[in-house]
Amino acid sequence: MSESEFLQLRLSGGRFSEPGMECPLAQDLLEIGELIVRVAKARYFVENPDRTRVPKGFMDDYTVKIVGFQKGSSVLQFECLPKNGQQKLSGMGSTIPPELVNARDYIYDVIERNEVGDYFETDQNIEAMVRYLKNISRQLFENEYCDYTVKTRKSPARLTKDSASQLDTSIKLPEDTQENVNLRGAIYELNLEKMTFEFRSLEGRKIIGKVPETHFQKIIDAFNSYTNNGKVLIVGAGTHRRDEPIASFDTISSITELNPLDVANQLSKFRDMKDGWYDGEGKAPAISDLEWLSEQYDKFVPNDIMLPNIFPTLEGGIEMEWAHKNNAISFEIDLETHQGRWFWFDHNSEDEQERTLQLDDEESWKWLVSEIQSKTVD
Repeated sequence: MSESEFLQLRLSGGRFSEPGMECPLAQDLLEIGELIVRVAKARYFVENPDRTRVPKGFMDDYTVKIVGFQKGSSVLQFECLPKNGQQKLSGMGSTIPPELVNARDYIYDVIERNEVGDYFETDQNIEAMVRYLKNISRQLFENEYCDYTVKTRKSPARLTKDSASQLDTSIKLPEDTQENVNLRGAIYELNLEKMTFEFRSLEGRKIIGKVPETHFQKIIDAFNSYTNNGKVLIVGAGTHRRDEPIASFDTISSITELNPLDVANQLSKFRDMKDGWYDGEGKAPAISDLEWLSEQYDKFVPNDIMLPNIFPTLEGGIEMEWAHKNNAISFEIDLETHQGRWFWFDHNSEDEQERTLQLDDEESWKWLVSEIQSKTVD
């Protein structure tokens, strides 16, 4: 294992005596980087039980990527890299977030303890990790194994075909839970034979559901509008596990066409922006900041208020604009400081008003809503 490697996965025995790897297994192994990040977030909640969200920007700047497929054997090499790709970080470097190192080592400990029969009940919100390990194990044949190797441990932790059944008996997973949901997105697949549909949220999550008779036509209309970028808001209840997002709709209370100016819908369009988005200039807003603003707006702003047009700023912020009769309003939001700069201008009287608001403060939102309502009524 090289000095720079953060993690190595080696497949040996049986099919892996010769170079190469079957595609389904290779694809699953490549997801180990995403899993490490998920475990890091889950462990944060275990260590901070009073928190309901991870800190702003948590793990946003780093990723675990495959950097090599060792010739002559089925070995995948991973390094921890900054997402801008400008600097390579050593697997032992102090610049790597300790949360990622701890998550990598936590997975090692689970595999090692399971291998020697040291049964235990893991934290409930680590179940995604357990399912991942079981999935890899079930794809192995007899006399095949996958070694999970990190430089800080003397020997690799090993997954075998038997590991899946051992995990079943050693770790108790939580039951499914149900909660109310308000989700925006698109119905992109419809199966009228099975009467099911598939929904993709603005964040890219896939959710399945049964087509209820009471909303049959609305689902048909939503599906037909998909090719024209049509989106809907679904209100109902869904099933999920503690560390995972909603996976299925259980009940649907309403389905409504989403206004193109819907704030969450507009903000979602900025999720894939990159630095330099405007002629080589312009900072891209962080996804976590966009999610924060969307949640705050949904929480404090009523549905009947006039919707703004939204634009990204070169500084990585967001600007909302309203225009009604003689009133022109702009509200520029600094996503890093959570401050908003309000500016109103009356084209008739030439009166104007400026104010800075702290958007972590509920009273600031109340003032903002009151001003928008008073200046956009007919």
